[in-house]
Amino acid sequence: MLHLGALFATLFLACTALAGSDSPSYFELQGMLAQHPSVAALEQSGLGQATRAQGDMGLPNPTLALGINNVPIQTPTRFDRFLPSNKSIAIAQPLPNLTARRANRALTLNRSDLALAQAKNTQAQLTLQLITSLAQRQRIAQTIQVIQAQLDKISELDQWLKGEMASGKPAYGEVEALDIQHSQLQEQLLLQEGEDQRHKATLEQLVQQSPRIAPPALQPLTWQNHTPIAVEIAQIKQAMASRQVEITQASLRPDYGVNAMWQQREDGKNFSGEDWYSITATISVPLWAKWNQKPKIAAAKVAVDEAKLLVDDALRSSRASYDTALAEYHTSGQLLKAITKRQQEIRELEAAMNRRYEAGEASLEQLIKPAMTRIKLGEDLARHRALQTIAAAKIHTLFYSQVQP
Repeated sequence: MLHLGALFATLFLACTALAGSDSPSYFELQGMLAQHPSVAALEQSGLGQATRAQGDMGLPNPTLALGINNVPIQTPTRFDRFLPSNKSIAIAQPLPNLTARRANRALTLNRSDLALAQAKNTQAQLTLQLITSLAQRQRIAQTIQVIQAQLDKISELDQWLKGEMASGKPAYGEVEALDIQHSQLQEQLLLQEGEDQRHKATLEQLVQQSPRIAPPALQPLTWQNHTPIAVEIAQIKQAMASRQVEITQASLRPDYGVNAMWQQREDGKNFSGEDWYSITATISVPLWAKWNQKPKIAAAKVAVDEAKLLVDDALRSSRASYDTALAEYHTSGQLLKAITKRQQEIRELEAAMNRRYEAGEASLEQLIKPAMTRIKLGEDLARHRALQTIAAAKIHTLFYSQVQP
């Protein structure tokens, strides 16, 4: 019974070693994230908007009209009975003002920039998920090693207690306590395996494989030297709001148009046939600007003010996230130092207890208990290493900083 957990842990670690023998590097996995559908879709959207911007400067299609005019109802196919009867061909070409077309083109390019920035942000979030899963799987493997070491010590102590019982010393209570501790460790193994499966599924979704490799060694970035990606996105949205103001202001400018018509009249009894044409130019007049364009311009300017506030909000939120992650990073680092120091102190205690054991002044149980405490601290070390890595990854995610090989 005592060897079941150790066997499970041994098999898990053996599978881990086999899985890692031909695993891709972290940088290869990072490159795969650029091909993730959620990233690629946004990049395609940005490319589409950039292509669409090329058409914003073009003119609208002209309108062609064919007509028969002033034909009597009694003889609708006769064009020689009345002087006003004629056939006509007309073409009309709208000419929207150039300022509006340029502003629309700029707005479409801003939409392209926004989609590309959102693609970067999505890839940064996926990178955080990747590093988190790798760090957590590394922690799980280290935790299972700790549990296996604890099970080995329990097995050693169990054998010693059974020897004590065989010699007539009462140790039933201690053996039962070991059985309970053994069962608890087995439960922890099952929990670790379940958590490992969850992170494995995350990796499958991200890169279509689930390697068990070490996460990259990350250091926190300096706030002053980088602009958060969330702020970049908010600034692009502010630029889009400003473009909208330009578009609404351009509606005060006149739109133009050119119309041309050619008409043909057939010969009649009392009149001769004739061809003639008409050319007209049109210009729009913002006569109702007070009730139409000006309220829209005012609303667009309010939207710009709103976008400026959202830039400030994104900056504050990013700074709060940065400070939180940086605090988590430093806290984990300090705890790692403290735990390592405690382990060293316990090792010194173990050495002293070992001397007493060899001198016959202490039992094996007194020797093993400090070792169990020291081994258990390995679980805390693994947890805080993972937390420190994840905290650094959160900072890199804020600034869309890719780890370079």
